[in-house]
Amino acid sequence: MRDVYKDEDYFRAQLENAERRQTKFRGLMQQDETEQAHQASLNSLYDIQQNIALSLFCIGTGTEEVKAELNKAWPLFVDLMSYSLSTSLSEMERKQFVPGGKVSIFPLLVLSDCDPVTAGSIFALTNSDLNYQLDKDLNRIDAGFDPFTYEFARYFDFKTARVHPDLCWPDLYGPLHECFSAPEEDRSRILALYVEGWQRRGIKEDIYMKDAHTKATNRNFRGYWCFLAAAVAKILDIDDSVLKSHPHYPYDLRHGGSLARS
Repeated sequence: MRDVYKDEDYFRAQLENAERRQTKFRGLMQQDETEQAHQASLNSLYDIQQNIALSLFCIGTGTEEVKAELNKAWPLFVDLMSYSLSTSLSEMERKQFVPGGKVSIFPLLVLSDCDPVTAGSIFALTNSDLNYQLDKDLNRIDAGFDPFTYEFARYFDFKTARVHPDLCWPDLYGPLHECFSAPEEDRSRILALYVEGWQRRGIKEDIYMKDAHTKATNRNFRGYWCFLAAAVAKILDIDDSVLKSHPHYPYDLRHGGSLARS
């Protein structure tokens, strides 16, 4: 086991549930659906595949298999976003990339060694005219990319995104963003301090991650993994050896291997 909060039975049950749900939504895709229902099925299949990968990571599956499962999710995301942009639904009805979602998906692109073509498609779709304009019109906080999320696009050599000068979520990743401008000798310290506070981080108290694992009805718990910090460490080649055994740091997903915690 890698996760220290739930046991293997919990994640095995989630994997079995994911298999049932995949069968269900693949069946729905074969039926005559409305555009909105088809879009919802695509979204569910993407979410399920990503959750499969993260559940496998939590129980200690080898990192190459975990990466392979993550890389099955990215084409599903491309299909979802591409379909959404092609429908006759109103702008508000189309599936949009949830504000702040870049912070969860972009680090996993880095850690899964996503191929640059697929990654480029994802960056382009999340920065599409529709998504950008709707976020802007609704005064959402992350229309386009900010300097931090753009670093992930740059890693994949994607340089055509709309970028604005201010951090969208300074409470969530502001300290980590300092790694990109800090002297190399200071980056390990900044990284370690960030990870130490990861479980308590959030924009508001009600979305802090500190006790999600204690909720009996929570079937979506996939650990408190700080993929964000591990991806930054990989991009900047930061020495993260001090975090090798930290319960929230996915050290082996960054480096490969199988650091299973019993």
